[in-house]
Amino acid sequence: MKEQKSVRNRLFKTKKVELESHKVELADSVKKLLSYGKGVVTFSNNIQILINEIEQSKKSLKVDLSDLQNDLGFLAKGIQSAEVAAKLLGVNVKEVEGYTRGLQAFKVGAEYEKLAKKFLK
Repeated sequence: MKEQKSVRNRLFKTKKVELESHKVELADSVKKLLSYGKGVVTFSNNIQILINEIEQSKKSLKVDLSDLQNDLGFLAKGIQSAEVAAKLLGVNVKEVEGYTRGLQAFKVGAEYEKLAKKFLK
């Protein structure tokens, strides 16, 4: 009888140890899950910060694009005026001071305008 009790005690102790180790493993898993949740919240907050920065950049780009379009319109009128004046005077328009630089600036500005519109889509 004593031997049976001894065997039973050992079996029950073993089960207890197994349950305790499972309990520790489960506690570790829960801690990991909770830390993942905190990580997800942090990641989500960081994503929201980036989205806000992108929105601010888009607003700034819209203002810059509007300014650029105004400048291009003014530059186009200046180029056109130089071409008309040169034609009336019988002068080669390329000889008009600043015409070539103005034309180059207009082309560069038009490229920037295309890029800005592409980013704003």
